[in-house]
Amino acid sequence: MLDSVFSGLCEIKDAQHVRLFDQFGNQYGATKRWPESLEEQRAEWAHCASVASSFGLGELHEVWIESRRLTVIDQIDTGVFAALSGKNGTKGMWRYHLTRQRQRINATKTQVI
Repeated sequence: MLDSVFSGLCEIKDAQHVRLFDQFGNQYGATKRWPESLEEQRAEWAHCASVASSFGLGELHEVWIESRRLTVIDQIDTGVFAALSGKNGTKGMWRYHLTRQRQRINATKTQVI
């Protein structure tokens, strides 16, 4: 299932880098030549989750990083994260595609049970 999710994320316009990984550091798929390592992205997520927790904001679901390029790290399933990055990214379209992939995962879970 994660292979098809990864393929779907790779088709997103202007997403030059795509990575799927879990909370333990296992990588399920990644495009080549990522500017950051998996460990750096996991550290960014952990830092943002710590800040959200310290302010009492509840559970963290996604992080958007804007600089020379747009990067999003999104929790698409419990303990499974998708990271997208690229120049000229459109937040609305990326958000839409991430939501669609999350819905695909949730629809598959009910079939397995």
